[in-house]
Amino acid sequence: MRIQIKPKDVDAMDVTNISSIANESNTATFPKISPDFTIEDIRKLRDYNSERFANMTRQEIVDDINNGAREFLALIENVRQTKYADYCSGSYSDFSGL
Repeated sequence: MRIQIKPKDVDAMDVTNISSIANESNTATFPKISPDFTIEDIRKLRDYNSERFANMTRQEIVDDINNGAREFLALIENVRQTKYADYCSGSYSDFSGL
């Protein structure tokens, strides 16, 4: 099953507001990502994660990544259910890709 998310489905979603991404126990701040997501953005994310994970054990890193993945999957499922509810109510006609 392949999920396709179109920009209009995630207009209000701002990656910097996902709580698990910004780990409060570290001093690293989440980098500003450009709308085009360039190579420079990837470098910023790698630097950010390097700082975040510097003082963590392997298990803490795995747990942190798994927690973030669970939160992201819940966010995707929420978008999916909203899209399905809109489809059932007739306000969203394209249900392909769910």
